[in-house]
Amino acid sequence: MNRVKLILSVTLMFLMLSYTAQTNWKISQSNITFKIKNAGITVNGNLSSPKGIISFDEQNYKTGKVEVSIEVNTLKTGVSKRDEHLKKPEYFDVAAFPTIKLNSRFFGQEREGHYVLHANLLMKGITKAISIPFTYTEQGNNATFNTTFKINRLDFGIGSKSIILSDDVTIQIELTTAKN
Repeated sequence: MNRVKLILSVTLMFLMLSYTAQTNWKISQSNITFKIKNAGITVNGNLSSPKGIISFDEQNYKTGKVEVSIEVNTLKTGVSKRDEHLKKPEYFDVAAFPTIKLNSRFFGQEREGHYVLHANLLMKGITKAISIPFTYTEQGNNATFNTTFKINRLDFGIGSKSIILSDDVTIQIELTTAKN
C-alpha cells in the first residue's frame, strides 16, 4: 500500500511540474518607443537594451513570469539637449533612479494569442500596478511579444502638471526572443 502511495505521489509531482513548466525566453531584439504631445507636436523617443527574463508558455500562461529592467540612460528622442533635460531630477532623475523595472504579478488571456500582463512598473522610485495587453506569436525557437499601452507620466513623478506637455505617454514594445 505504501508503494502505491509513493508511486502516485511521484506521478502527481511529475504531472504538476510538467503542467507548470514554462519556456524561458531571452530577448534578442527590442524596439521600445514612446510618444507624447508637447506644445501640440508629437515627440517620439526610444529606450534600448532591456535585460531580464520572460518565462511564458501559452498552455500555462497563468504561471508565466516577467522580470525586465532597462537603463534610463538609453533614452533618445533625436534631440540631445532634450534627452539631457529628460534625465535631470525634474523628469527621470537618472542619477538617483537609473533603471525602469517591470515585474509580473499575473497573466490573463483575452483570446488565443492575446494576453494581458498585470505587472508592477517601477519608475523614478514609484511603483504602480499596470495592465499591459499584448500579443504573442511563437515560431520554432523564437517568439514575438507586441504591445501598445498608455501610462500617465504624473503617476510616476515624471515632470509636473503642464498645459503644454500631455500627461499621457503611449508606449509601444516589440520584443523578439529566442528560447533560452
